[in-house]
Amino acid sequence: MDVAREGDDQTALIKRQGLYAWDLKTYRELKTQDIVGLISTEIKEWNPDAVFVDKGHIGAAVVDLLRGLNYNTVIGVDFGGKSSKATYAQKRAEMWGDMKDWLEAGGCIPEDEGLRTDLTAPEYGYNNQERIQLERKKHMKERGLASPDSADALACTFAFPVQVRNVQPGSTLDHLGKGKRGIAQTWDPFKPLPNQRR
Repeated sequence: MDVAREGDDQTALIKRQGLYAWDLKTYRELKTQDIVGLISTEIKEWNPDAVFVDKGHIGAAVVDLLRGLNYNTVIGVDFGGKSSKATYAQKRAEMWGDMKDWLEAGGCIPEDEGLRTDLTAPEYGYNNQERIQLERKKHMKERGLASPDSADALACTFAFPVQVRNVQPGSTLDHLGKGKRGIAQTWDPFKPLPNQRR
């Protein structure tokens, strides 16, 4: 989830499993407790292996409140933090780079024009250490573009490797599909997940 409080920015939430991303939702001007409630509802319904939340600005409070509710799969992501890869200037650029590789490898995204626009909006360059850095949102707004909140939410799903839980004996991790109850099954990227609306 990419968290926003007010103004033109949106709070954006998206789910991803392997090469399949779905159920993008965006909201405007939510209070902290409303964001916590939304994520709590999603966790109860889907029982995810990890929930990555942008912990910048009010996002830190969202992470703290969710962890206080014993949602131990919630992980705060510092977009401006240090990258784990020498190629990138900061964590956000690293996540976007991993997202780009995922898309080129066949990653599927929802039919959403806002997300497609977000994915192509930011420019990039290099810092004085020759590391890739993304254009800041402030500079995008100076160019008349909106903050790429939906794409940032998708990028956030690449923040850290995820250890799969509740694996059934004999299942193949490379093709693991997990329903809401954590039951392993063969994953078909073209088949809707449980309770998914088309």
